[in-house]
Amino acid sequence: MLSSRLLSIICTAFGISMLASHQGVHAIFPNDISIVVPTFQPVYDVTIILVPNITQYFVPGPFGGRAFIGFLGGNLTNSSTGELEAEILPGVGGEFGILSASNGKFYVDVSFALQWTDDQTFAFVKQQGIGSQLRRSNIICHTYRSLHDSRMETNSASRQGIAENVLLLSILILTESSTPDGTIGYGRIFTKTSPDPTISS
Repeated sequence: MLSSRLLSIICTAFGISMLASHQGVHAIFPNDISIVVPTFQPVYDVTIILVPNITQYFVPGPFGGRAFIGFLGGNLTNSSTGELEAEILPGVGGEFGILSASNGKFYVDVSFALQWTDDQTFAFVKQQGIGSQLRRSNIICHTYRSLHDSRMETNSASRQGIAENVLLLSILILTESSTPDGTIGYGRIFTKTSPDPTISS
């Protein structure tokens, strides 16, 4: 009979060879697989009004400062025409992300609701992403910039194509110009235009 040590060596060698063979199989895409670099185009420009002095709404926690930042309103306009498309509903949702204590990054977690101006239907928007504080002349200005992966749910019949697509939001929150009326943020929502991965028949 094989000793336990020899059996262990054989099993280890067999496992390594199996792993190597699998890595070899998966390391190179087959010729019939097509995965293109994603491309996006702007669809909506966003102006959002947050509560004044948002830096006071970060609560210390085990992972950093947890945000509890409410939305006072805002709107979406068509990126091509500038026409008003939707109003952001005040008092619904907010920013609940974390300003990390370990790396200083802002891990975004946003939810808000809006109402389309043409058909008066509604939409729910959920966004998660990562951002940072903008520095000017090596001074942190508490201006936040971030890129979000976005998801939209809406009962607007004319916007199902957008809701079913991949969306990105890039936004800049200008905390240094906050007034008693609120803090302004400017962003742009992009929709994916590149094809999904394919396999030729």
